[in-house]
Amino acid sequence: MATAILGSQALVSTLAIAAVLVLIANQRAQHQQQKSTAARRANIIEALDVLAADLSAGRPPIAALEGAASISPDLEVAHAAAKLGADVPTALIRASNKPGANSLRALAAAWRVTEESGAAFAALTERLANSLRADEAIHRQTEASLSGARSTARILAILPAFGIALGYALGAHPFTFLTTTPPGWLCLAAGLALTTTGLHWTTRLSQPATPIRVPHA
Repeated sequence: MATAILGSQALVSTLAIAAVLVLIANQRAQHQQQKSTAARRANIIEALDVLAADLSAGRPPIAALEGAASISPDLEVAHAAAKLGADVPTALIRASNKPGANSLRALAAAWRVTEESGAAFAALTERLANSLRADEAIHRQTEASLSGARSTARILAILPAFGIALGYALGAHPFTFLTTTPPGWLCLAAGLALTTTGLHWTTRLSQPATPIRVPHA
């Protein structure tokens, strides 16, 4: 009987620890993805500034795209398509599928407007860069305002560990209850599920979509 109890306790403990480690790894991965997405957005805005400046200086679009691609690798495909005489807007739309690169769809629209109507591509690109910069400023303000909610969610997620420690300080054995009894298993599973759901929901709420406005000619 004791062997069975110890065996079930070891199994449940291992599963609980594995679940916690997966949750931590997932939170780290989401944090890294957010940083990568923000960096890509910033690089694209900087590349659009270079593109607009080169176009305003009289450089042809292909040469201007080369300079922009040196800033943002996401524009390398579009530059290659321009050199080969391929469809540049299609290449930009394909590149926009990466997280943080959706603004390239607006650049593709600006390129297509220029091809069809003869509008000044430099002016459209400059307006797009300014629009994206304004959207990025709003996004950063939103991120700053949500930082408190994220910190609160993380604190709430680790409170159960302090509760277990407090139980042992009071002479109880909460971990034994959680890992050796069916009611404890239910409480442990429900706690992990609610913690995971809460962190995931907080992450979703703190990722508002950034509107991308296509500049008009």
